[in-house]
Amino acid sequence: MEIAQADSAEPCDKAVVILQDEFLYALLVDGHEDITEAISGPEEISGSYGAGWERVAQGLIHTSIGSALLVDVAGLITGPVAKAA
Repeated sequence: MEIAQADSAEPCDKAVVILQDEFLYALLVDGHEDITEAISGPEEISGSYGAGWERVAQGLIHTSIGSALLVDVAGLITGPVAKAA
């Protein structure tokens, strides 16, 4: 199955499928890098990382290969308007 990108007729074959509120969602991704487990709980993020990410970020986690942004997937799906309501 091919998934077309919204701004292109070219197929995109990279997606992460998640279950949210009893529905399956395919989140298109540019790619992935090393997949690993968190070794810490979420910590507060210092500094700015962009308005779009600030809306869905839940904190910073540490892994054996470095730090990563913990993202609220439900916030990604609902979008900024629904989250503000």
